[in-house]
Parts: sequence; structure tokens; C-alpha cells
Amino acid sequence: IFFRAFVLEMAFALPTTHYHPDGWGPPPTKGMDEMVGDIPYMPYNKADRFGRVADWTGMYQNMRYNPKQGQYAQQAGAYFSGAMRDEDETGFQYVETSQRTTQPRFTRFTRHFNQRGRGRGTDGRGAGGGGGFRHGRGRMQLPQRQSKYRTAMRQDFQRRTWIHRSASVEVRPTWKVVHQFSLADLSKLDCPLPEEPKDLKIQGSLDWYDPTYDRVNLRQPVKLGDCSSKSFHSVTTTEDPTIREIAQEEPLEGAATNHRIFATDAILAGLMSATRSVNSWDLSVEIMDDENDAKLVFFDKRDDFDLMPVNETSREPPQAEMAAALAEELALVNQRMSQQVLKKGGKKHTAPGWGPNPFAARGEDVASALYKYRQWKLDRNIQLIARCQLDGAMRNPASNKIDYYKVYTLNEYDPRLTDWRKKLESAAGAVLATEIKNNAFTLAKYTARAILAGANTMKLGYVARSNPQNRLEHVILQVQQYDPLHFARQNIALNPRNMWAILKNIVDACVKLPEGKYVLLKDPNKQMIHLYSVPAEADDDDDEGAEEAG
Repeated sequence: IFFRAFVLEMAFALPTTHYHPDGWGPPPTKGMDEMVGDIPYMPYNKADRFGRVADWTGMYQNMRYNPKQGQYAQQAGAYFSGAMRDEDETGFQYVETSQRTTQPRFTRFTRHFNQRGRGRGTDGRGAGGGGGFRHGRGRMQLPQRQSKYRTAMRQDFQRRTWIHRSASVEVRPTWKVVHQFSLADLSKLDCPLPEEPKDLKIQGSLDWYDPTYDRVNLRQPVKLGDCSSKSFHSVTTTEDPTIREIAQEEPLEGAATNHRIFATDAILAGLMSATRSVNSWDLSVEIMDDENDAKLVFFDKRDDFDLMPVNETSREPPQAEMAAALAEELALVNQRMSQQVLKKGGKKHTAPGWGPNPFAARGEDVASALYKYRQWKLDRNIQLIARCQLDGAMRNPASNKIDYYKVYTLNEYDPRLTDWRKKLESAAGAVLATEIKNNAFTLAKYTARAILAGANTMKLGYVARSNPQNRLEHVILQVQQYDPLHFARQNIALNPRNMWAILKNIVDACVKLPEGKYVLLKDPNKQMIHLYSVPAEADDDDDEGAEEAG
């Protein structure tokens, strides 16, 4: 009986459960408010991370090392600590008897050494004496170099990302895109090389090269002379009288469906090297239907297409106005250089079957130039006819044969960027590598024109300003010569198979279009080439505007 009464007294009773109809937790009753009303409370964010459930020491040093903890948790800890400090710390004193040591932070690029003496030299031995850490100075500078490198890369990315270039020609609303070429896709094309070209006509004459310019060096530079008395002709395709005669002739080899493409070596070189271009350029394309159900395609250029850009592919290319001035300066230097390296007063080189200069007027003193009208067979029904130009002739001492050459220049306009007078003789390879990187498009066009013309040698002259502030006076520092095909493959990685594949891809797209006028435009801000169809009305408006401006 006693045990049963004890069990009844110890019976377990379930507590009362309060229901909250509007949310979680206890309901808002009067008794609950009196119970927890004096306890401080601070709301917190669900994304906050708490390091402790309760911190009785009141030390929050780890807060600054953990930026992931939210501001609610930090404020709540400080509020609880301030509210309880007066009552809990009364009559209590915490005494720390052990000595606290702070260990240094360790990172990948910094090391802290407790050494007796730290010198100023690389081996740590200086006025302080006493050993040290070998090469410690380089180690301590590594984080700074890493930071500078990351900053430079970020600035370079932002600069390249936000540069906005303008188109070389205004695209009108009436123009329609009929085809697009991706430069990334063009750079991957490949096709067999065409057969050796056939020279349809050869016109002009050449002067002989002066071999003394091969010995020009930095200790004895040669002043670049003036050639204002010479006449230079850079005629576009449709204005060439010889090309007009060839276009009116019957197609060769008796093929009735042969499509014929007409251009100049400057235009073809620009198309073949298009994948290396950055700035915008444009070409005019005129397509005509032949009587034999074939196409006649004429690629025309404007005067500014012959201008070679300077430092176009460098990390810091010149601005638009300065770039235009530098391109005009380089064109002038190329003309002067082509006449400077020739023998004066000698007999011109000609051969049987060569005609006179097709652009020279009677009594005009024209520059040394030989024009070859060459024909390639791109496909079984596509023929390419182009005018190519050579600059001079020279006697090959090894074979005693006559070689033909093209001469080009690289212009130094700011010695603070290149300093050829100090580096060209001791590090000529490094100077050429820098120019290949900064002028990839220009050197590719140089080389492509030499290959198309069939030049045996390509002369490359390094020309600098006599005074950095004077853009009209220059000196020749050095002249180097290369084999065009070898220079293309070994030096600038210009694959001839890819060059012809790019040209053939563009030509194939043009011969499929109907008769009319088109514009081939390199996009100024994208690696794309757009082919626009130009209405006849817009072309007539352009002709009238040009006549009024004239």
C-alpha cells in the first residue's frame, strides 16, 4: 500500500502547450511578457555565422579576422556584454599569469625570420653584421611584384575591353548584310597552294640596287633623302587601263564559265592578312555578269587603304589622330626609302617584251617600279588577275643572276618606346620580335605583297627620326634582307596555305551574289568582316556628293 501511494504521488503530468496562431515561439501572453521582458534581445540574420553559443569572456578579437560574420551577431554580442558587465564583474578580477605570445601570420609570399642582423645586401650581411638570410631581399619584394603585375594585367584588360573604335566608312540604313566572315574561322582555313602564276603583261622599268646600304650601321647612319621630284602611282583596280583591257578580252583556256577576279597586290595582301587586323578598313566590290554566264568581280580600294598602320597590335596603340599621322609618315618614309637605296644615274633594267609604265605621262619622272599582271587559277572555274609591283633589281653574287626585290621600312617615332640606337646592334632579334608583336598586320601585308609579286628578296630598313619632334627628317640605321617565304613561315608565322584559303573563301562568297555593288567592311570592335549590298540609289548619291565636293 505504501509503494502504490508513492507511485501515485510521483506520477508524470504533461506540461501545458501554448499555441501561437501567428508564428513560431510562445504566444504573446501577459505572463510571458512579464517573464522575458527584462532580457535584452537583438534580432539576427539567418545568414550570420556564430562562432560561439555564449561568450563569457567578452573578447571579440576574432571578429575582425572573420569577415563572414554579420553585423547583427557583432552588435548582439556587444549589447549582451554591456548589459551584464556591471552585475557580473562586481567584485571579480581575472588575473592572467601566463605570458601571451602572438605568432606571425604566414602567407605564400612572405616569411618572417628572427635573425640577429639584417644587412642591406642580398646575402643579409651589412653594417649590422651577424649572418642573415641569403637572397632575403628578393623574397620580401615578391609580393610587391605580384601586386604590380596583377594591377597591370587588370588595367590592360579594362583598356582593351572599353576601347571603342569607329568604322572606316559610315554604314547607311539602306545597306544590308549579305554575308559575314569570322576572323577566328578564317584563321583556321587551309587549302592547297595554287600553281605558279602566269605573267600576262609586264610593264615599267627598274633601277639597280646600291649594295653600300647593306653596310649601314648605327655608328654610321645615313640621312634619308628627299624624293619629291619622283612621281608615285597607286592606282586602284578599275582605274587601271591594263586591267580594263584584260577584262574585255575573252576568258583564257576557252572555259565559258570561268569567273574572273580583278584586284591589286595591296588589296590581296590586305585580305590575306585580315585575321591580324585590329582597326577598321573597307573595300568596294563590284560584281558584273559576263556574256558567258560568268562573273566579273572587281575589288577596289580607297587611298587610305594603302596606308600602313603603326603599332596597331601593341598593348598601347596610338590614338586615332596620332595613328593617322604616323601612317602618313610611314608611307612617306617608304617612298623615300625605295628611291634612296638605288644607284643614281645608272641605266635602267629592262627586258624584251616589257611595256612602258602604264601610268606615266610624257616627260614625267616616275619612280622605279615594275608592274606584273599575273594570273592564278584558284579553282577549276575561278581565275584571279592582279597587278603586282616590284621596286628594284640587284645582281645575286652567288648565282650571278638578276634578283628582284621589295623594300619596306619600320619607323621609330619615339625612342623612349624602342631605343633602336642602343638595342639594334646588340639585340637585333629582340627588336624584330618586338616589331612583329606591335605591327603584326603591317608586316604580314609587307610579306604577302612580296610573295604575290614573286620577289626574290625583301629589304627591311630600320628608320628613325633625326629629332623625335620632327616627323619630316629621318636617318637609316640598318637594312636587313630576308627571303619572303622563309620570313613568312619562320619569323611571323604567316602560313601561305591559310593566306590563299582566306582569299578563296571570300571570293567564293562573292561569285554567288547577283550583279551589283557591295562593300566589304572590317568591323571596328569585333573580329568580323561584313559584306554589305549597296543599293544603286545610294551609290548615285555618293557619286553626286563626290562631284560637288570636287
